[in-house]
Amino acid sequence: IGIAGDVDPEQMRAFAEKYFGDLPGGDEPLPVRTEEPEQISERRVIIREQTQPFVMIGFHRGSMQSEDAPVYDVLSDVLTGGRTSRLYESLVTEEKALQVQALPAFPGSKYDTMFGIFGVPNRGVSPDSVEHMIYDGLEAIKEDGISQEELERAKTRARSDLIGQLDSNQGLALQFAQMEELKGDWRSVFRRLDAIQAITVEDVQRVAQNTFRRSNRTVAMIKTTDDEQQPTTAAN
Repeated sequence: IGIAGDVDPEQMRAFAEKYFGDLPGGDEPLPVRTEEPEQISERRVIIREQTQPFVMIGFHRGSMQSEDAPVYDVLSDVLTGGRTSRLYESLVTEEKALQVQALPAFPGSKYDTMFGIFGVPNRGVSPDSVEHMIYDGLEAIKEDGISQEELERAKTRARSDLIGQLDSNQGLALQFAQMEELKGDWRSVFRRLDAIQAITVEDVQRVAQNTFRRSNRTVAMIKTTDDEQQPTTAAN
């Protein structure tokens, strides 16, 4: 429970005891941690339906406790953070995709998770084409890295986003409660920003090279039923 605003901490503690103190505590649950075996090759699944085609690509990554966790936030921003981001320009601006979005932690971040990228092909563009245009963008970062300007833009946006999330009592309570639950310390809200500020362009390229590998990815697609099943080649 997070409480923010012009309140008396001792009074809030008394209210918590009054309304929740009578609830009986249960036995401490045994820790449950499911660890997926290391992925050694690409996994693919295709669903054929008469609906909007869709591409989802996931790359295994560590949890939010990993030292490299903030780097994935920067990668997400460089790839799809606004109209000047790399994949937005190459896919949406060029009318190859209706939408493209990178998710730094999918479906969550507390445990080992995935860096996700999804794309919605435009009319007349195949999901396979969108998939490989995404790979082109990832390979460019792996080979040449990102510019200092891109990195600074990502850092500025991260700082702005944090300020925006903390500009109300509701935002304060939510962010602090979430970080207390996920990392055991509400102060991690501010440490995350410090960690992002410390990232270098070399860090981004290194993480991209370690993460965006064919053997480390899972690809899911929705294709229309009349879409020909043609063999495709995939980037490493």
